[in-house]
Amino acid sequence: MSDAQNRFEELRPVIDSTSGDDLVEQIAKQPEGIDGVLDLVFELTPSTFKAEKTRKQQGTFLYEISTPEGAKHYHVEIDHGECRIGKGIPAEHKVKIGVALPDFLQMTTGKLAGPQAFMTGKLKVSGNTFFAMKWRDWFSTL
Repeated sequence: MSDAQNRFEELRPVIDSTSGDDLVEQIAKQPEGIDGVLDLVFELTPSTFKAEKTRKQQGTFLYEISTPEGAKHYHVEIDHGECRIGKGIPAEHKVKIGVALPDFLQMTTGKLAGPQAFMTGKLKVSGNTFFAMKWRDWFSTL
């Protein structure tokens, strides 16, 4: 297991047992802070990628994660079986996914399912919703 995976496993109990503002408070108290925890999650995202399912696919997911420090932007680019991660808003994206920090973190562990988050208004999707729905097939939880 990599250092990043070990660090995430240390955070998993906090993410799975805490919610809402309490989770935000716990994440903010981590040595790396909110930005560092988000960087960690996105650093690990390619390790959950199922490349064989995306051989003929291209597009970028833009994540807008609401935090007390303001919106944090990350993107995940899929390009014919490859996955690249970046910080910030890319020049182009197929879909924009807006979500609050605690809901995003709980989605990464599987505690909160994407469809459930969408149906309850915790996950906002704009752009190509069909592309957005492929995330579940292309990535597993951390």
